[in-house]
Amino acid sequence: MLLHLALVFAAFQPSVSPAAPAGVTIPGPAASLGLRWTADAAGRYLNRMQQTVVYTGGYSATISQTQELEFDRAVEPQLTPLPAAASDDKGAPAAATLTRVIDTLRRVAVSIKSGDTAVAYDSEKPTAEPGEFDVLRALVGMQTQFSVTPEGTIAEVKGLSDVVDKARARAGESPAAASILDQYKASMSDAAMKRTLDELLAIAPGREVRLGDTWSRTTSVSMGAAGTLSVVSTHKLSASEAGKATIATESVLGLQAAAASAAAGPAASFTLRDGSGRGETVIDTQRGVLLSRSYTLRLTLDSKAGNQSSSQSIENKTEMLRR
Repeated sequence: MLLHLALVFAAFQPSVSPAAPAGVTIPGPAASLGLRWTADAAGRYLNRMQQTVVYTGGYSATISQTQELEFDRAVEPQLTPLPAAASDDKGAPAAATLTRVIDTLRRVAVSIKSGDTAVAYDSEKPTAEPGEFDVLRALVGMQTQFSVTPEGTIAEVKGLSDVVDKARARAGESPAAASILDQYKASMSDAAMKRTLDELLAIAPGREVRLGDTWSRTTSVSMGAAGTLSVVSTHKLSASEAGKATIATESVLGLQAAAASAAAGPAASFTLRDGSGRGETVIDTQRGVLLSRSYTLRLTLDSKAGNQSSSQSIENKTEMLRR
């Protein structure tokens, strides 16, 4: 389950949008792929993650799960004092207008299938009898926040770590609910959301581009004992019409083995047999609003410990849609 959970952590982080307000020139009317944090960015959004993991070898199973998070986004300008060392030309303390983005969680839905066993939960469809996922209802109404400077950098992030910890303590004897909450904590902590804003979803190129131009970004994800997964993504401005720009993404994956520890004794070895990703992002170029993003990642990881060999084949699809 190590790689399974780690990938959920990385891929289930699109609860926030890219923060790279780069101007982009394309043939025809001038347009911009940068996101502008104005009232136009407010609204209802849906995050969906669908994952299938096939285990073979010493342990054979197929596990499929779907998770959905639906939230309302509010955008609020706020005047914030700068550090004491900063001042204007008259010696008065300086201040900057930050834009605070607040996401309020409105719905949580989970479905998991393993073999002949299937469970499902939707916070908008309460059941008469308590279920093992009812603890997730505690997350509804909770908020994450981040602030953006006029230059487009992230000034501060407030995630859901404390809230998830409280819900996790109430999970009791439900390992399935506890596992989901652990994933949420990993993806919605302050540090994870900051990484999401700064790296995983920052696909705007930061320079002028034209139709057909490409640019690349590299991100990395810790896989624990398996090592570090590197994701080299090439983005391409593939279409621009009717005030919408489409960015196509293709990724190549690599695995750097974790350093061996003599104290830990013999350890399993991991080999990435193949790995790739493909996705598409659509931006409203007139309002600077993210309209949708989808990304599918596929990989096969082989592991060996002594005489035991096993394999995991994973397909992970994430989507973010503006309602």
